[in-house]
Amino acid sequence: MQASPFVFILSANGTYENIYSFLKNLTGFDRVVTIDNFSISKTAGNSPALAQNLSFSIKGTAYTLFEK
Repeated sequence: MQASPFVFILSANGTYENIYSFLKNLTGFDRVVTIDNFSISKTAGNSPALAQNLSFSIKGTAYTLFEK
């Protein structure tokens, strides 16, 4: 078997609960995923709803196994 890498970059906004849920689902993938870089920050906003949002960015590599 050989692994084929797929590099990805993802940026998104959401609540703490949204981001936590996404990361929890990421760990449940059927393939190996390595995280190379992760950043999170508070989203600037004037409304109370935006004040609770966070912005995050993630860069990683997912590997697919295939038979050679």
